[in-house]
Amino acid sequence: MTPNLQHAQAIPGINTGRGIGIIDSRALVDVVDAIALLQSSAALSENDVSALKQWFGDYYQWMTTSQNGFEEENWHNNHGSYFDMQAAAFALFSGKIDEAKKRLYITQLRRIAGQFDIEGRQMAELERTRPWHYSNFNLEAYNRLGRLGEKAGVDIWNFTLDGHSLRKGYQYIASFIDSDTPWPWKDIDKMDDKKALRNIATAAHAWPEDALFSDKAQWLRAKYPDDITTLIAPLSASSEVRDNR
Repeated sequence: MTPNLQHAQAIPGINTGRGIGIIDSRALVDVVDAIALLQSSAALSENDVSALKQWFGDYYQWMTTSQNGFEEENWHNNHGSYFDMQAAAFALFSGKIDEAKKRLYITQLRRIAGQFDIEGRQMAELERTRPWHYSNFNLEAYNRLGRLGEKAGVDIWNFTLDGHSLRKGYQYIASFIDSDTPWPWKDIDKMDDKKALRNIATAAHAWPEDALFSDKAQWLRAKYPDDITTLIAPLSASSEVRDNR
């Protein structure tokens, strides 16, 4: 595979590829994580790792210089968030630390301040036909962005600007879990609280002092005990203590 998605989501007879297709490579962030896990084993040689870093560095370069990349970067909704997530992850993996930090600063100033209103609502996702799904889908990008920020030294979790913050976004979603308050937005889907499990579990880890997140995470884990989130997003120590009181 060449390091670009030039022809992603092409429509035959209309175009040869679209910027919105870049979101389809979001799963490659999992590949980067897998490489990090395998790097110290015999499964990957130093040459393999070097070649992979080169590939992801080249893909990052294409993302940030191509017309398709420019179009995707400028989306105001989850497409922009997933662009930032991928760009930051691939920059970090390929050794472009300053570039990763720059991207995460963009996440703070442009995405968080623009996507979450002062009540934590994501209006660009709420205006869609599946607002619960897309609100949670967008937060899944921030789950990764927050962790990437930890690695790069850029605090995504606690950034605030004029009353806008990521934390409020998670709080807004959490407020409808195990609650008598109905989801107020017109939605063609039935509200599936399982979609919020990974997000609320991540929030409980990011803000362990916030009982809203730990309590809702415990409730969701009890409801869905076989979900893989229990393995990939374990509760923080303080949340465990609160649960055992």
